[in-house]
Amino acid sequence: MSFGTWIAIAVALFAAIFFSRKKKSK
Repeated sequence: MSFGTWIAIAVALFAAIFFSRKKKSK
């Protein structure tokens, strides 16, 4: 596992949380 992989995972998690919060509040 390389550093880029961790960055991709972090970005994916951040995006999932961001969209989840955005979807929750109309």
